[in-house]
Amino acid sequence: MLLLLAGCSMLTPRCSSTCHRLHDADQCHIERPGRDQDELYDNCVDECAQANQQAGDAGEYDPFTRTEPNQSIELDNRAQVELWAQCIDETACDVILDGYCAPVW
Repeated sequence: MLLLLAGCSMLTPRCSSTCHRLHDADQCHIERPGRDQDELYDNCVDECAQANQQAGDAGEYDPFTRTEPNQSIELDNRAQVELWAQCIDETACDVILDGYCAPVW
């Protein structure tokens, strides 16, 4: 199973670069209590890669709209991954931390 997930991650450079921006010390360096940066990065890439394998449209998903802290957002398909990655690319780190570009693992 680990090999399969690693293979998925390698096939999605968009996920890798977006998650790198979120969690790298030289980028946004988003932290979560009790989790190290490698774990956060790996989880981000895995979640993104899984959604990226699914066809579908974005529906009502809009990462450019602020998400409340108690609201749970998941990426379901490739269209949502593209919008999410675009939001991460175009949005300042402090704005992302304020609830934009969800989900942020």
